[in-house]
Order: sequence, then structure tokens, then C-alpha cells
Amino acid sequence: MKLTTQTYALLAIMFLISADVWPRSDQLRATLGGTRRVTLGVLEWLGGIAEFCARLIKTAVMPPYEGRELVRQMDEIGAKSLPLVALAGAAIGVVLSLHTRDTLTQFGAESMLPTLIILSLFKESGPIMTALVVSGRVGAVSGPSWVR
Repeated sequence: MKLTTQTYALLAIMFLISADVWPRSDQLRATLGGTRRVTLGVLEWLGGIAEFCARLIKTAVMPPYEGRELVRQMDEIGAKSLPLVALAGAAIGVVLSLHTRDTLTQFGAESMLPTLIILSLFKESGPIMTALVVSGRVGAVSGPSWVR
């Protein structure tokens, strides 16, 4: 991570305040104390993510490897969600075509509508839509443990 001049200045001010070397007013102390809390909160959050990633990598490379369970879950989550994702994609495609048709007609590019819909669904909104539908389906199927 490349640190900028402003970052170095902020770190120096935080050090001086924590070391009680720099004379300050109560308002400055409160402002810089708030900045310090926010900075520490962000660093704790990043540390939590790093700790999670380290545990994930450690767990992924240590035996036992559960390949059969991985394939079962991929089938359960992926293949069985395909009809729901296709239905949602078709609905979004229809709405997208209804909204963009008028604009394309104004410019005489109505023949480009199918290409535009396909490209926008596959490149832009398709992955997000698929992730939302699959996560909703998985959450609805498994549900919280206290419900079962």
C-alpha cells in the first residue's frame, strides 16, 4: 500500500497526540480523537478480514478434502437454481427491453435492441442478478437452524 503525504501527516499528528508532546485545545483533542477511533476501527475491520482469509486458506489446504460434498453442494446450489435464475433473467430482460426501446427508436437503432439486451444481461447485470437469486434461494432452502 502506497502511503501519501497526507497519510504520513495524519500518522504523525496521531503519534504526537498520543505521546502528549503537542499542545492542543479540547476541540482539537476531540476531533483528532474521533479520527483516531475511526482509523483504529477501519484497521480492526481490515485485520478481521485478514484473519478470516488466513483461516480460510489454512482450512482449504488441510486434509480431509471433501470433494464429494463439494460436488453435492455445487449440484444443490448451482444446477437446481438454474430455472429460477433463468426466469428472473427473462423478466429483467423484458423490462430492460421495454425501457430502452423508446430511446433506441429515437435514434433509429431499434435493430440493435436484442444485441444491447444480451450484452447488458451477460456483462453487467447477469452476475449480480444470479448471485442475488441464488443466495436468496439458498437462504430460503436452508433457513436458520432454529426453524428446523
